[in-house]
Parts: sequence; structure tokens; C-alpha cells
Amino acid sequence: MTWLRGRPRRMWSLAAVVVVVVALGLCVPPLYRSISERSERQAAASMAVNLGLDLTDDDTILYSEVFSSFPDSSAYLIVESSSAARAEELRRASGLTLCEPRNSYEFKQTPTEYLPDSQAALTYCASRVTGHGFLSAVTTSVPESNARAYIWVIQM
Repeated sequence: MTWLRGRPRRMWSLAAVVVVVVALGLCVPPLYRSISERSERQAAASMAVNLGLDLTDDDTILYSEVFSSFPDSSAYLIVESSSAARAEELRRASGLTLCEPRNSYEFKQTPTEYLPDSQAALTYCASRVTGHGFLSAVTTSVPESNARAYIWVIQM
């Protein structure tokens, strides 16, 4: 009966290893996804700020995507401002001065949950092209609501 003495200890050790592997399998992927989304958001925001986007604490980046390529990288951001006045201030302070109203715009990169309301007034704006790149944005304004800007950042 001496062969039974080591067996329970081995089974508990094996069970502990299985529990650790399962726990890591459940925790690591969401943690990695969270970290990579945060770093992509930071990369997109940094690229935009370097080209003149004037983000403040009143602005929230709802969505971002970075397109890395050589030599021209780009980013797409959806920024929600706390008010229409703040959105207008963001537009002006960021140098998005070449503006024109639009009846429609093709939001190819936009996830469906962030698409603008069909009643929203759309305005397309662009910054002047510099040696570093430029910004372009479609802004929406719905009275009594937060305003959104759909911003393309193009580095050259």
C-alpha cells in the first residue's frame, strides 16, 4: 500500500497546474486585448496631436485605428466632445479651417455603433497640408447632444 501515499500528492499537484493553466487562459487574452487597444488609442491620439489636433479633457476618443505603413502612416479617430461649442473650439484650435457642409459622407471605417444620426448636420473640414501631414474631419452636430468628429490623420 505504499504506492498510494505519493499518488494523492501528485493528483493535487496536477489539479493545481490545471487550475493555473485555465486561469491564465481566461485572464491573459482579455488583458492583452485591453492593453493593445489602449496602446493603439494612445498611438492614434499621439499622431493626431503631433499634427495639431487640440484634445482636452472635454473630448473622449470613442474609437481609434492606426494604419502603419512606410512612409505615410495614418490613423482614424472618433472623438466625442462634451458640447457643440467644445466641438467647434476643437475644430478651430486644430486648424481644421477649410470647411464645407455635406449632405452625406461615406463612413467606411466607422463601426455601426458610432455612425452619426441620420438627422445630424455634417460638415467636412480639413487642415492645411504641411510637410508632416494633415488632418481631415467630418463633424456632426445634433442640438442638445454631444458632438462627434470623425477624424483622419495622415502623416507624410
